[in-house]
Amino acid sequence: MRRYIIISTLFVSILFIGSCKKDEIPPEYHLICYINDTLRTFNFSPIAGVHRFNGTDFSGISILGFGEASQDMNSPSLEIRVENFHNKKIVPGIYADTSSIFQMYAQYHAPKSNPSHVNCGTRMQADARAVNYKIQNGLTVVFTRVSKTAMQGTFSGDFFYQAFGYGFEKPVRIRNGSFYVQVRE
Repeated sequence: MRRYIIISTLFVSILFIGSCKKDEIPPEYHLICYINDTLRTFNFSPIAGVHRFNGTDFSGISILGFGEASQDMNSPSLEIRVENFHNKKIVPGIYADTSSIFQMYAQYHAPKSNPSHVNCGTRMQADARAVNYKIQNGLTVVFTRVSKTAMQGTFSGDFFYQAFGYGFEKPVRIRNGSFYVQVRE
């Protein structure tokens, strides 16, 4: 009988421990990517600013991070914006700069480079079409988490110096981008 009680207690304990939900430690807030095959981090104050069209649903999201603690115009930065003007919710999913519903914009600012900033997004697609240039890797953002406290996902795209009809020869390739940022309103 004693053996039965010990085995039963052990079995129930194993079931209880195994059925408890494990607390997952969320990844640290970050904004990182490969720029022309070099890993870059923008982990100083990575945030998502949000705009709402009806008080609850997101109509615009702006993700921003700095590469240096100074967080000023002399610090490298990366910004990605997704906005809509058709009262469509921004929810987890894939967003591309060729969308007719969502406006996309991204800028990489590197003050010690020439040019000091490059862009991609909806406007860059229009500029490229105007000079019969086809952007092969437009801006794509994949939101895997959209909540009132954090945004998470991936991004990639070819960035160009933004000047009408100039700068399409040498894209700045941004790949394997990842973000997990706190929401600030």
